[in-house]
Amino acid sequence: KNGLNGSSCNVLPVTKDGEVILVVQPRVHIKNGVGVEIPAGLCEDGEDPLETIKRELLEETGYTTSNDKFIHLAKCYQDEGCSSAISNFFLATDCEKVTEQHLDEDEFISLFKCTVDEAYELIDLGYIDGAFSMLSFEKARKYLNK
Repeated sequence: KNGLNGSSCNVLPVTKDGEVILVVQPRVHIKNGVGVEIPAGLCEDGEDPLETIKRELLEETGYTTSNDKFIHLAKCYQDEGCSSAISNFFLATDCEKVTEQHLDEDEFISLFKCTVDEAYELIDLGYIDGAFSMLSFEKARKYLNK
């Protein structure tokens, strides 16, 4: 994708008020055509995963953490049988809006905020159905229940 190996980073952002920030965007390969998911993006060549996720969070949402606190939740191959691409998963706490979105010209992203409990309900109801978003919520559960 874009000449890169497909490695990506995903972030579960939570505001100072305890709301989860989700992105809603067109997804041509899924049945309903729209994905409700956590912010994510491709790693540039040689880019550190933490730098990738800081950049993507700011670009896609206009939010960042006030305390620069990103918790690394997990790292895994996307499909070890087909690719060397790796995905990293982060939790960002105490997020606050600092700018407007800065989307690529082919990105169409709306933001959606909800409580942590509502996000888990959206997973149970099948509205959040991407593996990376679901894995992030599961890996973050111990931090979100505090």
